[in-house]
Amino acid sequence: MLTLNKMIMDQNIQRGKAWLEKLLSLMGISTQVKVEEKDATEMSAGIWLIIDETPLSAEQIQTFLGENGRNIDALQYLANTLLHLGIESENQPTYIIELAGYRSRRQIELLALTQEFSSKVKASGFPVEVPSLSAAERRQIHAFLQKDPDLETESQGQEPDRRLVIRLRVPQANFLGVAKD
Repeated sequence: MLTLNKMIMDQNIQRGKAWLEKLLSLMGISTQVKVEEKDATEMSAGIWLIIDETPLSAEQIQTFLGENGRNIDALQYLANTLLHLGIESENQPTYIIELAGYRSRRQIELLALTQEFSSKVKASGFPVEVPSLSAAERRQIHAFLQKDPDLETESQGQEPDRRLVIRLRVPQANFLGVAKD
């Protein structure tokens, strides 16, 4: 017997797959969408909607990805916004749209960038501003560093010039003014 959570997740998977396949069809792109579910123990948890690149030309792939991933980011944002309509927040999965290994490669780049900037902050004690990230990429770096006891992150500014700042975590004081750490 399927649990309620499993049934909801299966429905979310089918909704995401059907939505992306319909969108691709409306764009005149005849291809398949494969689905992989990644749990919270993996780097990017969520429902991965993987577009089969086999029937696509290099030009179609590049157009779909866009400069610095802007088009696929916009499509992923649209998917998450539309597919969450009418769904209770605790049942809203994260949809990740993948094409030609772009997300996987970018995730490795972001992890390396995060490690580089984290080391700089820890060595210098000064905050570092990480430029040119999409909102989804900023959220990924926030998540990467969430468990680091020495660092904290914050997004500052307004789109399209919003930046992620990594800095040393300020120890929290208790009501006596003594640091908790």
